[in-house]
Amino acid sequence: MIVIHAYMEVNPEKTEAFLNFVKPLVQASQQEPGNISYFLVQDVEVKNTFIMLEEWDTASDLEEHEKTPHFKSFSSQVGDYILSPLKVKKFTVQQ
Repeated sequence: MIVIHAYMEVNPEKTEAFLNFVKPLVQASQQEPGNISYFLVQDVEVKNTFIMLEEWDTASDLEEHEKTPHFKSFSSQVGDYILSPLKVKKFTVQQ
């Protein structure tokens, strides 16, 4: 299983717009083959920080996800909402 944690520091003036922007990505990604879970959560201790939490069956499933129109759209536009570069951590988990 592949686990992704993507950290985003969102511009506080754009939080509502960011949430509207990211919702279609989350909904579409949850329907993809190989997706176990896909959620956006807000950090309660670090202001304006959101974390995308993803679980994929295989690395191939994640690679296919990264080719989808909704992921490409997110990747090309997320910079309009965040204050610093996206920080992504990738883990391989044995079950």
